[in-house]
Amino acid sequence: MQYIRVPDWPPHHAQKAFRAKYYFEAIQTVHSWLECKLRELFLLQTTAAGDMRWVRAWDMTNEFSLNQAAKVLFILGAITDKELAQISDFNRVRNNIVHKLFWDPHDEQWKGVPKVEYTKVFRVGLRLCEAIENKSGDVVAKQKPSNKAFQPTRILPR
Repeated sequence: MQYIRVPDWPPHHAQKAFRAKYYFEAIQTVHSWLECKLRELFLLQTTAAGDMRWVRAWDMTNEFSLNQAAKVLFILGAITDKELAQISDFNRVRNNIVHKLFWDPHDEQWKGVPKVEYTKVFRVGLRLCEAIENKSGDVVAKQKPSNKAFQPTRILPR
């Protein structure tokens, strides 16, 4: 049986899609990966607090949307106000692309999302993925300083 999935590390796949002008695929890949990274950090907040119900919590975190996870992490102090604003802005542009694909308002013409705005939030989204993953790595390192199992990765060159 064949399965459809991202064939590469998600941030790299998104960058390849962007360069190939597959903008929907690029932004959706970043959105899904960022959502995954936020859920991971949220789950680590639970395990860092000593809560051993993490198996149940693992499945529950999959029910949180990108914005829900970001808001909870902000409330917990795991992400900054700036990161929350960037995540919200990224999600707004992504939603305008995905949900307004064939939007046809009565008294105007929807031209889409300006490429400059798209490019800005796409790059911010990639950086957010890296920043959130690094925060998860910091939580793991604090739990077990000798734990080398979780290794944050570099997504973009500095």
